[in-house]
Amino acid sequence: MSRLPDGTQTSVLLAEEAVIAAVLLDDEAYALVADLQPGDFWNEEHQKIWGACQWLADREQLVTVITVAHELASRNELKEGLDEVLLQTIVGRWFTSVGIRAHADIIKADAERRRLTKLGAEIVREANQGNLGRARELTDVGGVALSYETEEERP
Repeated sequence: MSRLPDGTQTSVLLAEEAVIAAVLLDDEAYALVADLQPGDFWNEEHQKIWGACQWLADREQLVTVITVAHELASRNELKEGLDEVLLQTIVGRWFTSVGIRAHADIIKADAERRRLTKLGAEIVREANQGNLGRARELTDVGGVALSYETEEERP
């Protein structure tokens, strides 16, 4: 499977589309993946779509192509007219909710990879700027268990 410039596998985008389509096609699918957050999605448009799905589901409203398109239009979150086309395109690629939890797990795992990569870059940046205390704080905040030794600790 090929990768995007940030290391994300293209299969993650397919998983995002499959989850969105499943929720739009199957009234019971959302409950299986309600733990997903918009920020878990790599694609910015998918984040907006998922935010609309989540908003509707939280208010116990139907999550369909039409209700999501209406919500996106009311938020002005996608280019005018593209919301329905994008949703119809996604639904047209995926015809089932089978495997929705497995697809959601792919999304969650990639979201965690992106969070850890971002945290690692921030730790490196702080360390390179001489802010070792801040770098150590970030390892604690991120729950990162690092093993390192200082110059004085080396044999």
